[in-house]
Amino acid sequence: MDLVKPAKVPQKFWDAAVNAYQKTGVDPYLISAIGQIETQWGTNKNSYPGFSMGYGDYSPGPSGKIWKYGDTPGEFTVQTYSAAKQIGGYMGSKPLTQQNLTDFSINSWKAGSNNADRVRWANNVWSAYTGLTSTKGGATVDPSITPSAGPTGSSAAPTTLTSTGGSFGGGVFYFLILFFIAGIAIVAFVKIFSGSKKESVNA
Repeated sequence: MDLVKPAKVPQKFWDAAVNAYQKTGVDPYLISAIGQIETQWGTNKNSYPGFSMGYGDYSPGPSGKIWKYGDTPGEFTVQTYSAAKQIGGYMGSKPLTQQNLTDFSINSWKAGSNNADRVRWANNVWSAYTGLTSTKGGATVDPSITPSAGPTGSSAAPTTLTSTGGSFGGGVFYFLILFFIAGIAIVAFVKIFSGSKKESVNA
């Protein structure tokens, strides 16, 4: 993978994302996109210090300590690596598409409190991802997002996620097939109904 730091990603965050990529194979541009949406790479004043990816559990406790998966504020290594392990564990060898990212959000990351929140999160991350990769010929936005119930997790070893085109053509194809089948069913029903009326008249 040709790794060129996007101009707006902080150098320290990018270094941590690349380090996580080297350990897990998860696209550092995707890691950076999630960091952008979750906390603007740790700079959002409403985010918890040390939780740049929005990953894990935060509890101040009696001594004000961060508990699980948090970094020392200003650091990003634990967050990027922990998030990358979850992404790689779910995605496995699946290509990085907007649909697969949506399924990951719904079934694994579980941003927000319902599927509408999770689809919105995936759309925002995908938009950020395409923005970060646009200067190197990245993926294009897929307008045909349909949340689907995927697997609840994967034990496959993390592998490099690669950007591919979307599934818009496939969605239209299936819609046309369903439309065609419905049309045949309606025609058949009309013929049967017309035939029964003729029989009753002839009787």
